This record gives sequence, C-alpha cells and structure tokens, in this order.
Amino acid sequence: MKTLGKNPSLAPICLKVIGNLLTGDNGDIDELINYGVIELLESFLDSPHILQQKESVWALSNIAAGSKNNIERLIPTRALTKVIEKIKNLTKINLEVLLECVWTIANTVSGCDIELSIKLLEMDILQTFIHILDKVENDIILLVALNGLNSLFKIGEPMKQLICGDGNIKNPIVDRFCYFGGHVQLEKLLNHKIIEVYNKTDEIVRQYFNFEDYEVIENTYNNDIDNNNKNSIQNNSS
Repeated sequence: MKTLGKNPSLAPICLKVIGNLLTGDNGDIDELINYGVIELLESFLDSPHILQQKESVWALSNIAAGSKNNIERLIPTRALTKVIEKIKNLTKINLEVLLECVWTIANTVSGCDIELSIKLLEMDILQTFIHILDKVENDIILLVALNGLNSLFKIGEPMKQLICGDGNIKNPIVDRFCYFGGHVQLEKLLNHKIIEVYNKTDEIVRQYFNFEDYEVIENTYNNDIDNNNKNSIQNNSS
C-alpha cells in the first residue's frame, strides 16, 4: 500500500477500494489499521488532486464510523488533525472534500465515550463545529455538523454525574460551547431558509438551551451582537 502514491492515475481507484474495505466489520478495519492504512490515507490529504483528497477523507470517515477501538486509534493520528485543519481553512478546500471532512469529525464524535470526547475537546473540536456553523452555507454540510454537535452535547450529560454526583449542574460541553460563542451561530440557523436545517437546530436548542435574555459576559468572548431586547440562547441543561 505504501507505493500507491507512485501512480497518480491509479490512486483514486485504489483509495476507493480501500474505503470500501473500511466499511466492513470492525475486525477488518483493525486489520487495515495494523497495516498502516491511516498513515497511507494521511499522505493523500495534501494531494494536489481533489479526487485523491476526497477518497482518502471518505475512507477516514469510514474508520470513524467503526467501533470505539477504531476511533481510539484514529484520534491521536496526524490524519485526524489534518482533517480538522482542512475544515478551518475553508477558503482552500473543495466542497466535496469539506463534506467528507465534516462527516469524519461527526462520525468520530458519535462513537466516542467521555474519555475520547475529552481528547477531541483538547483538539478544538468544539471550535471546529462553531467554525462550520458560522462559515458554511451548504445545507447538507450544516446538517452533518449539527448531528455531530448533537452527539457531542449528549456526551456532556453523563459528564454532569461525574462532576457532580446528583448531576445538578450545567452540561459542561454545552457550557463550553457557549463560552466560545457557539450559541450565536445556533441563533442564526434558527432563521435558515432550509427547513431541515431549521428543524435540527430547533431540536438541539429545545434539548439543551432555553430562550431568555442572554447577556454577554465581559472577558469571556467578544462579539458584535446587540443584546438589547433580544431573545437569545442560554444553557439550560442543568
């Protein structure tokens, strides 16, 4: 597999085959990881050929859709870091590649437990989701990101019991999301023209937030939102 990059015309076909193999059972995925498939796919993320980038990220998203063990092996790799970096550089990324990148982080989050989610938080996964909600207009990408964000918020619920025995505290992931100003992006999406985006945003807001006057606290984060007489979102998951 390590000589694949020497044949650019053959590479997309081989990457597609690898991606299909990675849709198999978790044992097959583990076997391919043992053979160095993550490192191979990472080497194509910076390819000048869009199709090679797309197929490599799609294959990584299939690993992320696997078992907890598969995800645990993916998270510390340079490949996932590169995927996150690609999302942050939206102006330099092809839309189809971006979609696969967002699928990769959404799949990764959906299969995480508390321990793995903490590692993702350390990799700025929340800021990455906020960046997508702020900068992306494509409704399909937004829906994938919202589903991933919802999965991350769900993990914050059992975290409450670990932090406080009776769980009578705010969802720490939602609270951190608000700290970075993510609630502002959710507010904007409640005015989105695509009904599916609106519905998913509304579902998240009703589950984890309530509508009250939201006052921006000085020295937390800065934004230009005028909060006078404005209904805004506040964490209500306590």
